Amino acid sequence: MVTKIIPSMQHRDQMMNLSSVHIRIFNRQTSFKLNLNQLKSIASFIVLNERELYILRYQTLFPLKEYEFTISLLDEKKMISLHSQTLGLTVPTDVLSYSYIEPGKTIMNYILGEVFVCVDQAQQNFKLFHSTLEREIRLYLVHGILHCFGYDDTSKSLMKVMRQRERFYMDLFSAFT
Repeated sequence: MVTKIIPSMQHRDQMMNLSSVHIRIFNRQTSFKLNLNQLKSIASFIVLNERELYILRYQTLFPLKEYEFTISLLDEKKMISLHSQTLGLTVPTDVLSYSYIEPGKTIMNYILGEVFVCVDQAQQNFKLFHSTLEREIRLYLVHGILHCFGYDDTSKSLMKVMRQRERFYMDLFSAFT
């Protein structure tokens, strides 16, 4: 016999704490003019949505009134420097993400996560994938945020789940060109 555990209304309300999340975007590249307000809106939607799913999936509490999520848009030189400092690799990469949340733990960190997007990599790759620069940057943004909320692409099965979430958000925001 399978018994479902249904949280009390008080516990559910505490788990579904709708504290605010401030999205901060830093444009640390000068090669391309980007719509930072649009990227901030997209990131805000994804972070809030994924945070609520994270709460349900991992029974995690977010008791602080405010949280922050940071996005930095970098040129290739800055991305190589960051990649080297954090992972010891001296090659560019499209996106790096750092999560400061842990499944099942009460989240007391003010900063939930950081995503670093290499705009030069997006510029190099968008033509290969028959895309646009803006769409490629959005994909990197989505990918990085998903990593911060526990999605992984280290195996075929995990990658499949992550790609489904990426497609969900990319389809949702496909009207932005």
